Amino acid sequence: MIKDVRDNKKINKDPYFLKGFQASAISIQKIAFEEILEYTHKNIESFRELNDSENTFVSGVEGNPKLSYITTYERNPKLRKEAIRIHGCICAACGFDFNKTYGELGKGYIHIHHKVPVSELEEPKEINPKTDLIPLCANCHSMIHRRKNNTLNVEELQEILR
Repeated sequence: MIKDVRDNKKINKDPYFLKGFQASAISIQKIAFEEILEYTHKNIESFRELNDSENTFVSGVEGNPKLSYITTYERNPKLRKEAIRIHGCICAACGFDFNKTYGELGKGYIHIHHKVPVSELEEPKEINPKTDLIPLCANCHSMIHRRKNNTLNVEELQEILR
């Protein structure tokens, strides 16, 4: 039976063992770093070669999966429906109408914006669809949230649009 070295308390306290373990970890990090440098150097060189002429098309790889940890905030679909019933589906900032532009495909489509972003609420809060929600087209909604920690209000966006 093979025993895990971590179970051996004498070895775990042995400074030579610990130094060897740390040295191994550092070696692995060094190898990984060297591989990253080599990969980066190759890509920079190939990028330079590709850009030697002015009319060269540069392409790159996309689509590698990336695991990330994020916080999302619950939205109540009934509040969205109610906001559309109250305010309609025309952008409150620029007047864009998806139905008018896209016909049947755009019918009933609009983003619903929280005047106070849900992520900025200190705790869950009662939302009134008449006073707290507003319809915005995708472009206006993106522009209102364009700067982190500085959400524009509809009036500020309308001023920019003028």
